Amino acid sequence: MDETGRLFSWGDNSKGQLGDNALGSDSKHPARIGSDSNWAGVSAGESHTLAVKKDGTLWAWGNHADGRLGVGVVTADRKAPVQVGGSAHWILASAGSRHSLAVDNNGGLWAWGSNDSGQLGYSAAGADNLTPKRVGTDTDWIFVSAGENYSLAIKKDGRLMAWGANASGQLGNGTKDTAAQPELIPGSIQWEFVSAGKSYPADSSSSPGHIHSLGIAKDGRLYAWGANGSGRLGDGGTDESLVPKRIGSDTDWKWVNAAGGGSLGVKTSGELMAWGANGSGRLGSGDTNAINTPTRIGDTAGWSLAALGDNHGVALNAGNGVFTWGAKGAGRLGIGSLTVFQESESQATPGRESTNSNDWAEISAGSVHGMGLRNGNEAAGFELWAWGSYEYGRLTTDWGGSFAPRSGNRTAPFRIGTDTDWKAVSAGTNHSLALKGDGTLWAWGLNDSGQPGYTAADTLRTLSGVTFRGRKTPGQVGTDSDWDKIYAGFDHSLAIRTDGTLWAWGGEFFRSAGFRYAPGRDWGIDFSDNAEAGGAFSELGRYQHRRPRRG
Repeated sequence: MDETGRLFSWGDNSKGQLGDNALGSDSKHPARIGSDSNWAGVSAGESHTLAVKKDGTLWAWGNHADGRLGVGVVTADRKAPVQVGGSAHWILASAGSRHSLAVDNNGGLWAWGSNDSGQLGYSAAGADNLTPKRVGTDTDWIFVSAGENYSLAIKKDGRLMAWGANASGQLGNGTKDTAAQPELIPGSIQWEFVSAGKSYPADSSSSPGHIHSLGIAKDGRLYAWGANGSGRLGDGGTDESLVPKRIGSDTDWKWVNAAGGGSLGVKTSGELMAWGANGSGRLGSGDTNAINTPTRIGDTAGWSLAALGDNHGVALNAGNGVFTWGAKGAGRLGIGSLTVFQESESQATPGRESTNSNDWAEISAGSVHGMGLRNGNEAAGFELWAWGSYEYGRLTTDWGGSFAPRSGNRTAPFRIGTDTDWKAVSAGTNHSLALKGDGTLWAWGLNDSGQPGYTAADTLRTLSGVTFRGRKTPGQVGTDSDWDKIYAGFDHSLAIRTDGTLWAWGGEFFRSAGFRYAPGRDWGIDFSDNAEAGGAFSELGRYQHRRPRRG
């Protein structure tokens, strides 16, 4: 969820849990859910999702099994958000593996879904509940966390309550006995925040019998209890603990998350900490070795939230940047790759660009170069920056005497020109596009297929025996000033004008492979709102259009 109240999702969609009105189609990139911009909070379970809107309504989607959506009798998974009941009094919700919890604006606690381990807190384990049901009559609940068949909750006076499955001591009540109703966790600790652990089907390090819990006291101390395989409690050992155990001596903990056999935490200083199981590099440490004490990840500060999923991690930086790491299967990292993490990859941990600036407004990644806008504002515009490979002039710099593939790379962002009125940028495979605030379109880089949109290129160049045309500085494409959106692809380009019409130009490299020759509404894309030029496996334009051609 972004700061404007819009909701996004990505990753596995086998049960419709992304809420994008599709089923079974995984998303490799963050995609907006609907058009609403009044979301206040969201919680992702194993295969279902809960969210609360600013108007107090509660919504659910994804796996309908066990009644975890809370919408009554349903015969199919919900692939788009559906309102839970008709009330508008909800303030927070938590999605567990197979059950759900929520708190209303009167401090009442509600639960629904699977109840085979007493995780709903209704006094006895038994039948599932298909709609929200009140847990007791207390009106002093302020926080809940639904885990793997158990629940943790905090009351207004700082007391911690727990109930449900307890095979690993994850309730923290000193036993391994299941509790079918909320039980007070003994001790004088005043609790601020808790995280009930979850396991995942594809994760061998956290089976239902190996769950742990994390909590932060009001004085900033960190506590952990339950299973301790791979050092997930963070106490330096592997012995389980049946009661909350203080971890270290620090008093500056702000946020923790327990899942998948590992733990993530954020300190008030903004440091990101990780420990526990590290399969697929889920902890972001740059390797796959387990860590048995809280260890700082990277040198970057400014982190505000962090969470572990199924063999991957995600964190939010204070600059509202989302970072992901670990296994990439099902597109769970949201970076467009579906391969699994390998230690030989160049970026196994969240990495920050070398300027360490907090004024970036827009970025775009090409094949081997990147472009970005920074140091400005939406009204006046921004500076244009670039980094990566010089090859084909994609960075708008001089060709140089040693012009050759992959030579003269720039490893740090550098500014392009002196203009401060850039509004949008898109990096393609070997060329780049940019828009200015006055609506004019600019392009540079390789022009072998007409992808920049010029009628003729600046210079004829020979590289490794291949003659091509290219441009080393931004050049205006035509004279029109009504361009609104741009997308640079493999050897072609797309743009949308302010009147909503779509224009395309460039090469036909993959035409023989049977890809689309022209835009079509049967793709399910509304071109008046958005369009994207794909990489090496997407092509528009049956012929090489060297000027923008209307779609």
